[in-house]
Amino acid sequence: MLHKSKLENGRIAAKRLFGEKQAEYAEQFLGETSPAFHEYVMECFSTYDRETLDIKTRSAITIGVLTALGRMQELAMHVRGGLNIGLSEEQIREIVMQVAIYAGVPVAVEAYTTINKVLKKMKQE
Repeated sequence: MLHKSKLENGRIAAKRLFGEKQAEYAEQFLGETSPAFHEYVMECFSTYDRETLDIKTRSAITIGVLTALGRMQELAMHVRGGLNIGLSEEQIREIVMQVAIYAGVPVAVEAYTTINKVLKKMKQE
């Protein structure tokens, strides 16, 4: 079992990124999938509070990596998270533009489609 402080720090970071409701939903889903995997993911989220990079920079990196890997479901969640912690819509779009140079236009098109869906849904909420 993970050291409680890392687990708790991960939960706090997830709530900062995704909001209380979405973080709790993710925890429930991960817990049902695998308790060990749930703990591992929460430990990973604790890295968002490390001092060397701020949470906005880490969020931007995450958006870039998820775009490059073509992980659109996770990208949608992290676009919301980026907006929640202060990234602007323009910054998120610029991240994808940068990724397009190295990962390709097709994955950037998919990312922009995902971003647009997230933004549309958030405006309706």
